[in-house]
Amino acid sequence: MLTEAAALHELALQAGRDADAAGGVFGDFAAEVTGLAARHGLRRTSAEPDPGRPGPTTATATAGSDDLDAEIGALADLVDQLSGLHRAATQNRARAAEIDQAIEGLTTRVEAAARLRDSAAGRLDELGAQVTLAPGQTLADAAARQRDLAHVTAELTAAEALLRATVPGDDLEAVVSDLTGRTDAELAAEVTRARDEHDRYAAAQRDAWTAVGTGERRLLDLESGASAGELHARAQESLALVAETAERYVIARLQHETLRSELAAYERRHASPLLAAAGQLLERLTEGRYVALRAVDRGDSARTLKVIRSDEQELGPDDLSEGTCDQVFLALRLAAINQLQRERADRGEPTLPVVLDDVLMTFDDDRTRAALRVLAEFAPSWQIILLTHHEHLADLARDVVGQLRSDPPRQKERDDQGGRGDEDLITITYLPAAFAIAAARQPDDVRAMAGIPLPAGPADRLLPAPTGPRGSEALSSAGPGGAGTGGRDPGQIRGWARQHGFEVGDRGRIPREIVEAFDAAHSG
Repeated sequence: MLTEAAALHELALQAGRDADAAGGVFGDFAAEVTGLAARHGLRRTSAEPDPGRPGPTTATATAGSDDLDAEIGALADLVDQLSGLHRAATQNRARAAEIDQAIEGLTTRVEAAARLRDSAAGRLDELGAQVTLAPGQTLADAAARQRDLAHVTAELTAAEALLRATVPGDDLEAVVSDLTGRTDAELAAEVTRARDEHDRYAAAQRDAWTAVGTGERRLLDLESGASAGELHARAQESLALVAETAERYVIARLQHETLRSELAAYERRHASPLLAAAGQLLERLTEGRYVALRAVDRGDSARTLKVIRSDEQELGPDDLSEGTCDQVFLALRLAAINQLQRERADRGEPTLPVVLDDVLMTFDDDRTRAALRVLAEFAPSWQIILLTHHEHLADLARDVVGQLRSDPPRQKERDDQGGRGDEDLITITYLPAAFAIAAARQPDDVRAMAGIPLPAGPADRLLPAPTGPRGSEALSSAGPGGAGTGGRDPGQIRGWARQHGFEVGDRGRIPREIVEAFDAAHSG
């Protein structure tokens, strides 16, 4: 028992020593924790032990275990708080390192920007020295102008590229010069023409593609149809038929041309002398424009007349003007009359007079002169009486007489005929009007006999009553010279009027004042 008590006592002492040692260590730890908590402004959640108090003795160890547990819990709470602060501090240090690194990078960028700013400032100084600025203008204005210049240069480059792509083979300077010399309207018209041409080419391209498609389908049909040998045989057969047909056509054509030439030769050999003579007269009447006449088969068992021009073109009656048709008709009539007159002369009979009534009515002056010359050439053989109511034909006849007098061949012919003058070939005679009426009584008496009421007085008349003799006086129209010529020679009046400064036409009515002046000049 004593031994066990001694052992227990020894254990208690050892425990006391261990407790004292532990209490010393705990006290130091607690003091350090308390100092850190105070430094960071932390407060203990339980009663704070006095760190300077000596550790518990062996006698009081068991009694103060509750206080020790409370102290340990308070210290554990402080330790947790300090651990949280430590972790936050560690995180803050890492964040601070990151911020320091970012600050260092920003500092580097700021230094680079400062260097770039210094370089730009130096460049601006150089540009300011190089660029001549207007008064009040800044480098910003010059820079804006440079940007505009760059934009315009880019547009010019794009326009040049477009022009080169549009006209790759032409000289660009020539194209620009050509475009500069044109107006907007001309360019718009050319653009319209180009678009129309483009549409035409596009339509042609579509048609070509359609034709290509049709050809490809045809080729496919041929490839899937009969064999090439069979098609070749058919082609050879068709070619043989074409050759045979061509040979028949050539033979028929040769026969046709031979028959046509033989018929033409036959017609020339057996042509009517009347048509040959009429063709010669037509040449004279038309002054060489039309030179011959011939009859041709119309195809319906009838024949028609063809008029041959000097350029060898043949015209039908429907292709001629009215004046030319009358010239052809006159040539045929004169040729027929000349043939009859020759037959009478061959039989020893005298020629008969020829009366032509207004056959030159549709002729102009040139055609009339040509016809009068032809008639004048027939005049030595047979008498020709030409009736007309156109006064100007007399003037044209006088012109023809003047031309005949100045014609050397005609002069020789006159000498051969014994000196017969041209004035004997053409004689101009004015006849009185054929429709003259002899008045039987006064007009009012004639109206009264017809039962027409007479005007009561002069006021009821539309026009004043005519004055002058009435009765059996013949009422007639003006003579051939027109109103007021009184049968005088109108050609003589026109010639006198032109010599004295009057204006008068070659045909038509002669103004009354000219006729009166002519009468006054020749009254003495």
